[in-house]
Amino acid sequence: MEQMTRRSVETGRPALMVIDEYSYLVSGTPALSSYIQNTFDRYKRDRHGTVRIVLCGSAFSLMANLLAGDKPLYGRAALSRLIRPFDHRVAARFWNATHRPTALRLHAIVGGVPGYRMLSEAVHPTSGFHSPSDLDEWVIATVLNPASMLFQEHDRLLREDPRITHRALYQGVLRQIAQGVTKPGKIAAALGRDARSMKRSARPSAPRSRVVDKTCDDSRRSETACAPSAKSMSRPRSTRSSANRASRLTCSRKRGGGTTCI
Repeated sequence: MEQMTRRSVETGRPALMVIDEYSYLVSGTPALSSYIQNTFDRYKRDRHGTVRIVLCGSAFSLMANLLAGDKPLYGRAALSRLIRPFDHRVAARFWNATHRPTALRLHAIVGGVPGYRMLSEAVHPTSGFHSPSDLDEWVIATVLNPASMLFQEHDRLLREDPRITHRALYQGVLRQIAQGVTKPGKIAAALGRDARSMKRSARPSAPRSRVVDKTCDDSRRSETACAPSAKSMSRPRSTRSSANRASRLTCSRKRGGGTTCI
């Protein structure tokens, strides 16, 4: 941070630091946010140069809670952005799926997550999906291949979401849906559970997150000018399943997610 501050002073332009997959770093080093908070606060007091920090992460639930009121980085963000998955039209162009029915089937399998293309091409490179047989071949080589990262993706998504405490229940529900059972009552009966109690058990708790809307240039404006607006102080955020991979990233990114800029 000190080196970046000096560079900002020398060039007269803001210095930029981008930390990707911050959610995994902070899970291995829980005090990392406190270190950044301490450095950020010292930098603001010294008022030398301008340093912007962008934190990106694909574990949505952890990133959504990063700016909560009891977290070290609360009140220190200028921007928080959720990068959403592609819709079916953009996804079709991204995967070069020129056959429309095949493009729809592909989207039903992988959704709008661009990162899955990189994972699949490691075991089965493809130039596109121009017929149903192209998709069938791709599914066999990737989604149904135990050596492919996509084979266990569903289980990994459940493991990485700390809000999900009944993984066996989720797995059972997914298994029933895969077998064609789609009505909640029938799913509960197949699992031998009461539909109402199962609904309560399966619903992950919604994290609350606070975002401070500050648009000041810290190198030139006063602390008063940087005060957050009242309307931005606290509002619950809607939750999304981590299975959507709407990761919590920043500014822009290659792999679907959300964004926190400090």
